[in-house]
Amino acid sequence: MTQTQTYEPEHLERWSGNDRSNYMGEDMSDYYVAKSTAPKQREPLEEANWKVFKRELEDMDGVKNARFGHWMVGHIKQLLIHKDAVDALIRADELYDEMENYPVLDSELYHSIERDRLLDYIEMEARCDREEAKEILAWCYNHDVTIYHGEGWIGQEDIEKAKSKVL
Repeated sequence: MTQTQTYEPEHLERWSGNDRSNYMGEDMSDYYVAKSTAPKQREPLEEANWKVFKRELEDMDGVKNARFGHWMVGHIKQLLIHKDAVDALIRADELYDEMENYPVLDSELYHSIERDRLLDYIEMEARCDREEAKEILAWCYNHDVTIYHGEGWIGQEDIEKAKSKVL
């Protein structure tokens, strides 16, 4: 790292091994945590924003993509930025500023992830392949079937009705 200026990030906190009981790995206290995620637990918005942070920061000087084992969620991933990596720290702060105005950093990516999750759900519920799930979803859209509602996604009854019409 050749950057000599300093920058105190507004939205990032320093990495601390103190909040990880029994952590015995590398000391990364010279790093800030730009973003954390537990892959098995994340919602589409968290997943999309994680991917944007990764895309924007991962190749910059002083950025580490770290993974820590965790007893409850399997593992946690973190994008860490060295305290002297001013450009990366500034970019991470800019991303957080963008999220204050609108929580979705990349709408196209977010909707793609949501759609993939919905198709996974339809495949599982209808016991069909991906192409058949797409046909079922298209039929539902074309016949004004409610896809999202307060209780969750489309119900089994609507999936079965759509499946009987298109397959």
